[in-house]
Amino acid sequence: MAEAIFRLKDLFGETLDTRDAAMVLAQEIAEANVRSVILDFDEVAFLSRSFADQLIKERVKLFSLKGATTQLINMEDRLVDVFQAVTRTQEKVNLRRDFPVVHPVSNVEGIEKVFDAL
Repeated sequence: MAEAIFRLKDLFGETLDTRDAAMVLAQEIAEANVRSVILDFDEVAFLSRSFADQLIKERVKLFSLKGATTQLINMEDRLVDVFQAVTRTQEKVNLRRDFPVVHPVSNVEGIEKVFDAL
């Protein structure tokens, strides 16, 4: 399996602060056409919540579309804290989503049953 290492400081500098940067990173990963990705956070001083949020979303897309796994390395504790906070927020948002229940009906009797169930 092909593997690629992306040194984020070399690509974006010490500050990762926009959703666009995360999307550019995801595009570069997709173009590298690898199944194993290592994101090296060495010398990254700041990570915004918006970058972390978008990066998490892009990782999910890459995994579902290409089966690409992503490993994050050399993250300082404060950067890990941002990722964990964003992950917790995403989990809460996903739990709060109320998806409507769909009741397939083919006649008036079926509609009456749905209304009775409410």
